[in-house]
Amino acid sequence: ITLNEQEIRSAWSCQKSWYCTRKTGIWGGGLIANQTFIGVLGEIALGKALKQQPNLEYIVGGGRTDFLIHGQKLELKTSERPVKEYLFAFETDTGPKKIWSDIMVFASCLTPVNPFLALNEISDLKTIDIEISGWMLKERLIVMPTKKGQGCWNYVIPKNELKCIEKLLQLC
Repeated sequence: ITLNEQEIRSAWSCQKSWYCTRKTGIWGGGLIANQTFIGVLGEIALGKALKQQPNLEYIVGGGRTDFLIHGQKLELKTSERPVKEYLFAFETDTGPKKIWSDIMVFASCLTPVNPFLALNEISDLKTIDIEISGWMLKERLIVMPTKKGQGCWNYVIPKNELKCIEKLLQLC
């Protein structure tokens, strides 16, 4: 899914204005702001695929769901580059994380993007390509293998284990 210049600017505006840019510590503003920019690009792309407008308003503590389809809560995780497997954090140093969504959707940014660029450099990007790699039900996600990361435990989701996004789009 190709995002245009206006959609890129919308994602950049979210990243620059959300509370996440002011956090400190290991999960501080720089890291979280970069993840936010990539994540919002993914949400805009998935919104285009689902023909739904993503909610780009900042929610203190994070939103519990990114999209709804027939009462099913969807959460999107977007990597900043193509991957063979996705990681989904389920426990941090502060304890377990509740999984609020029924369906997890995974995406990758195919266009190399440096999230540390200034707005004038971002505006040089005319398009960004996002691949919606697939999806998985929560029940399947929670039985996936796990791996220790920096400050968290992750479910490991191989890309080839994901269901085809076209099947999800048929539900819309």
